[in-house]
Amino acid sequence: MNGSLVPANTKRATLILGMFKLFPDVVIGAVGTVITGILLFTLSNIKASTTWLIISLIPMLVCIFLIWPIPNYHNFMGAIQSIIGFYNGRRKYIWRGWCVKYELEKDKQ
Repeated sequence: MNGSLVPANTKRATLILGMFKLFPDVVIGAVGTVITGILLFTLSNIKASTTWLIISLIPMLVCIFLIWPIPNYHNFMGAIQSIIGFYNGRRKYIWRGWCVKYELEKDKQ
């Protein structure tokens, strides 16, 4: 990489509208919207009540919650995956830091 650092904001150029990945973000949003549309179309003929309207909107609201961008993570889905990975994975992390040269105590002998 010629000894240079890549700025963190260059990753946004690969995202749709600077916020969403094609897969899974756009796909999840589209699936939630389609399911909500089908439910609205189907349940509107059965019962026209506020309860059925709220039930119909739940898939889209859940999908919007999952793909909504938040700071320090790509979105809530990424944050949830990190939390699950922390509690299910290794909890002891080895820190070596940024060093030009790494030497172990046993290597110095």
